Amino acid sequence: MSTFLQGFERDPSPAPSPVADGPPPWPESTMITYDSYQNYWTLQDAAPDVWGCTGLMSVAPVTTDCYGTSPPGTLFLLPGTYENPAPPYPDAEGVTFNCAPQAPIVAATAGPLHVQMCDLLGQPPKYYIGFGVLFPLSAGGMGYNSTTCNEYWFNGQRQLPPDWQAFVHQALQSNLDDLAQRRVAQRS
Repeated sequence: MSTFLQGFERDPSPAPSPVADGPPPWPESTMITYDSYQNYWTLQDAAPDVWGCTGLMSVAPVTTDCYGTSPPGTLFLLPGTYENPAPPYPDAEGVTFNCAPQAPIVAATAGPLHVQMCDLLGQPPKYYIGFGVLFPLSAGGMGYNSTTCNEYWFNGQRQLPPDWQAFVHQALQSNLDDLAQRRVAQRS
């Protein structure tokens, strides 16, 4: 397993707090923000053991100035690392998030990556489930741990249950493929 994905397993658990009565409702559909799609592709030149995309999937409607109201099932991706010191990111100028240029996030300087993403979106962690993904997307290139988000929904467990892992992987795969096909069609 990559150093990036292992980082989510080492994040400290927050102080015990109330948990939801059960898992979130299944989203009716999924989508990925366009900047998240672009952020994912900036990983192609990054060291795969060091850099990955920190991922959130909304499980409630989320409203931001940038995205408006995003329905449950919206995927957000932002490059990040657990390395300290963080090596240079090869395409840092190409990274945007929440409609603004955004440096890749670094756990050693500002805490757990999912916390940083929730802060950038201005929303509480209970609105999301968290995961991590490497480039290129594969079954072994995903991690499903988040002390920040998943413990609230899954009875204190940081790892998504297998059915949610499959759902997140399929949602990410289909949305990345769909946008890639649209980009090819636009260029033709």
